[in-house]
Amino acid sequence: MKKALNAAKREQKYIIAQKINEFNSRNNAKTKFSKLYEEYWSNREELESQRRMAKRQRVVAESGNEATCSTFEVIINKASSSRISLMIEVLIV
Repeated sequence: MKKALNAAKREQKYIIAQKINEFNSRNNAKTKFSKLYEEYWSNREELESQRRMAKRQRVVAESGNEATCSTFEVIINKASSSRISLMIEVLIV
């Protein structure tokens, strides 16, 4: 910001200086900028938290689905091999 201030022309210097002062007032709880700054970061953190929770829910659902499908495949394979064994025994006897 200081570099921009030094490189600016007369009117721009004043505007840049005001914005720097406004930004530096973010820790003063009485300023409008401070309230907006706090609200922005609060909303951003909330949205990030919601995004992480949604991702975790998706991962859990995918994992549960994968586990369920794997279990069904094992059951189907066991049932199929049992039927084949039974058919072979019937044919042999």
